[in-house]
Amino acid sequence: MEPLNFPVFQFTLRQQEGKTYVLDPARRQYVRLTPEEWVRQHVIRYLMEFLNYPLSHMAVEKKLTIHQLTRRADLLVYDQHLNPSLLIECKAPDVPLTNSTFRQVSAYNIRFKVPWLMITNGKQHFAAYIHHHEKRIVWVDQVPEYGNLNKQPVNNTKKQNTDKPGGL
Repeated sequence: MEPLNFPVFQFTLRQQEGKTYVLDPARRQYVRLTPEEWVRQHVIRYLMEFLNYPLSHMAVEKKLTIHQLTRRADLLVYDQHLNPSLLIECKAPDVPLTNSTFRQVSAYNIRFKVPWLMITNGKQHFAAYIHHHEKRIVWVDQVPEYGNLNKQPVNNTKKQNTDKPGGL
């Protein structure tokens, strides 16, 4: 798999019937290593090792229903009080992040109502804090450390409105 815009991590891989599988620490099982899974595993490790997110508070491929259709959110993180707080959508590295990517995670957020959203394809990452009551978005450089998950962002460099960064 290609290098991503994350630190380098060591993963536990295995081959089975000509296919590669990676040990997912959140699901505690081997899963097929697809390009999207490669991104998701990097996000999980980054959250754990750099931002102190406990693995026990991460739900991978969380099932949800939207308009009678079953969907799966890539990664849902719960805060210290077990409230859903961060929703992350992962795409394969060759999939560009577009308005539809952000609409997808926003549609999932209708169900979860989390304050933090992130979209990534492993090469680019965009994060936002959602002010649900004020109906506005604050784009930030990255999601907060786990201990600050319940705090609103301060001193960020992105625009504090609904304009999407980076051509989204």
